[in-house]
Amino acid sequence: MTENRNRAWSRLTNDSELEYTDAPETFTYSNSLDLLDTIKETTITLNLFMNNKFELAEERMAVLADRSMYHALGYSTILFIKAMMTCNKTDMEVAMEMCKRACTVIESKRQKLSLSESIFNMRQKLMTDGGHRIGELYCEKVLNDDTVWKGRNPMVRRQFESGVRMGNGMFNLGLSTLPSKVLRLLAVVGFSGDKTTGMVDLHTCASMTDTLCSPLAMMTLLAWHLIACFLFGSGQPDLRVCHQMMPALMHKYPNGAIILFLRARLVLIMSQVDSAICFFNKSVNSQNVYLQFHHICYWELLFAHAYNRDWTKSANYARLLYKESKWSRCVYIYLMCIFFAADTSVEENKRKETIAALARKVDACRMRIAGKSVPIEKFCARRAKRFLSTGSLLFAHYEFVYFWNGFDIIGQNANLIEPILKDIEHVWKTEGNKHDVDDESLYLLLKGVCLQKLHKYVEAEDCFQKLIQIPTQFTYLPPNATFELAQIRIAYGMREEAEALLAKARQFSGYPMENKLHFRIHSAMENLGARTPMAPMPNVLSLTHSKSMPF
Repeated sequence: MTENRNRAWSRLTNDSELEYTDAPETFTYSNSLDLLDTIKETTITLNLFMNNKFELAEERMAVLADRSMYHALGYSTILFIKAMMTCNKTDMEVAMEMCKRACTVIESKRQKLSLSESIFNMRQKLMTDGGHRIGELYCEKVLNDDTVWKGRNPMVRRQFESGVRMGNGMFNLGLSTLPSKVLRLLAVVGFSGDKTTGMVDLHTCASMTDTLCSPLAMMTLLAWHLIACFLFGSGQPDLRVCHQMMPALMHKYPNGAIILFLRARLVLIMSQVDSAICFFNKSVNSQNVYLQFHHICYWELLFAHAYNRDWTKSANYARLLYKESKWSRCVYIYLMCIFFAADTSVEENKRKETIAALARKVDACRMRIAGKSVPIEKFCARRAKRFLSTGSLLFAHYEFVYFWNGFDIIGQNANLIEPILKDIEHVWKTEGNKHDVDDESLYLLLKGVCLQKLHKYVEAEDCFQKLIQIPTQFTYLPPNATFELAQIRIAYGMREEAEALLAKARQFSGYPMENKLHFRIHSAMENLGARTPMAPMPNVLSLTHSKSMPF
């Protein structure tokens, strides 16, 4: 069954996913409630969304959102993304209401069974394809039981398998970031959080290129290696996987803001900072509907310019975020403060006056979530308060880059690390006698990290050992120095000593940004000679016309 509506849109099919025109005309869409038809409609919507046709995608999902579980889930997901980006109360309320309605629609597709049928007759029950898709989503028995699928369209089984693998893969991958103590508790109720299993499931789903979940699995893997590895770990992405996945998505969504953003992250992690800046800007310019997505790019551009030590541009992006974004004005104004302090091109008296004015605003911009402070905002407020009492923001800009894992991102490029090391040493040589032991501790940590990235392990260890002996008020520095010492032991292949140092770093408590370091410790412990070899990668290169990224 079809329906016509006026829209400036041309034909979009599985064979021709990128045909768009600006001429007004009518287009045809299906309002069939057949499972495979709703999956096709959702696939078309995904293509629209990923090619920046956000309003069309939202409109297409809204049509059957009250009757089709795929439309309901797709529509609620789009509204959720919009709400998270805008942080607008009305958008959040609308998204929550639609999520409730989606649950109702999905529940209505579940086959109603008696208790005896549920326990004793699982294999013999007859279910609709839609009910089967939801009711047994995580049931491996159903997935592997040929008798259940006898007489059904093979594509239903294939779509089912891809969904099961993506769901299980994302679930296990997400749980794997949790600390060991939490994972042991979850294991009691049957949640393993096995990273290797999650990776294998996601790779298998990604290789099923004729399914709805395949591109979603690819984007999940890219987001893991290019973003999550640095947020929740010690920054050890598998760039080989990224190079295999990226061309297929670039071919499918050549001007999509999300894919351009992921491509920018990839070249950034390859230490090609100028190329990354170019792709972040392309992502910004590719769409003007979700302006909040620009803010994510501004955040990355802020750091990209910081890697180049272009503090003026970093401060400008912090100013843009402060004016336009609602996520954390406290952090943005603190970043303006520390980047402006690092910008020696500005006349000194004017610079000091501006820094002081900005620092006084930091604490007032803090927000509370469920009555509690945001850890990063609390850290920024403390550092700003210290500046107002001591007049020192020495190396605060490099400190923030370190805590955001920036040195892990650029650590493979000596051309970026060496100028930073020279700058740190020059500033300390000229200004070190004006500062206290806390500033000295920060100097030793940053210098040690730079030396470590340059593989000068003996000199780096000397810095970390000196720091640990200093009675600093920066209580977060000794545990981080201990963690960095463990990284040196890992580089030497001294596993037992590395484990002991990681355990020692984990014993510190009550310091700022503690959870962030715990994530890094957990990731390092997981990777410390105990990584289970991953199953062979499914061949996704056949999706593309080239075997390498054209950088």
